[in-house]
Amino acid sequence: MNVITEPQFTPMPLYNFNNSCFANVIIQALISCKLFNKIILQNYYKNQTLQLTGVPKIIQCYIFLILCFFLKETKYFLFMVKNLKQLFKQIINGKQQDCHEFLIILMNYLNENMFFCKNVNIKKTSIVQEFFYGQMLCTTICQNCSWRNNKQEIFQEIILNIPNTTNNKIDLTNLFDYYFQKNQIKNFDCPQCQNNDKINNFYSLVKLPHYLFVIINRFSHTTKKKNNIILEFGPEFNFTNYFNFKIHTLQETIFKLISIIIHSGQTTNSGHYYSFNKIQNIWYKCDDTSIQNCVQTKTFLQNYHRQNVYLLLYEKN
Repeated sequence: MNVITEPQFTPMPLYNFNNSCFANVIIQALISCKLFNKIILQNYYKNQTLQLTGVPKIIQCYIFLILCFFLKETKYFLFMVKNLKQLFKQIINGKQQDCHEFLIILMNYLNENMFFCKNVNIKKTSIVQEFFYGQMLCTTICQNCSWRNNKQEIFQEIILNIPNTTNNKIDLTNLFDYYFQKNQIKNFDCPQCQNNDKINNFYSLVKLPHYLFVIINRFSHTTKKKNNIILEFGPEFNFTNYFNFKIHTLQETIFKLISIIIHSGQTTNSGHYYSFNKIQNIWYKCDDTSIQNCVQTKTFLQNYHRQNVYLLLYEKN
């Protein structure tokens, strides 16, 4: 087997440097993105030699990160940690942070810099956009005069709010139904009939990325309290009902789950993060330096975990 053509990644213990578990879970999730990491290695690690001339530091940092898991070399890990602290000193500062916020900052950095890398054979868009960005259609309709407006929007993740319910469990499908339902718009006048009380809008999917981050918004903006409802979901999710096939007919709609990030605590800036990651069809529980095979330990997604699911990562089948 050619190790560069088919690199094998397995979970690796990550040290918690002064409350850096929020970064560790994002790193473990990204390592689950095998195809994305394979292309990065093919571009920058040829004939077992790094080719980093003129490559921005953030891209070098991510390459060393991949090599940590691919070659299991400690020297790459130490280099990666040093540069991560320099690049993200505003968020890796010894305090617990929101892993979702770190994900956004990291992906934006990678997207902006991979676009300018000469070694990546992408002409119009960055490799990050190719793998992690999707498109939705926002449709606004006036129920009074049938005026309609369609606007395509690019998205990097889908943030799902939890509707009010008296149940102690909710299915992921219910959250997506809630997200894609019609909503009445306030303080908006129809440009055709000037009506302002019968304006609705809704979203539909146009294109899903190869890797999709789904955020479960458990935290109230007003009370700051956490919703610990048990989230029910399976190993795959079918997005067929949310697609607008009038725009794109050929779309893969079934996605498989490859990473689950758990937040234990009552606020995003406190508590602890750990994750479950699927690599080579095996689920691992990754908790900083502790890596457990879930089949062997029987620790996979008990009710306590499902009460604290914060982020899901899906891959196109």
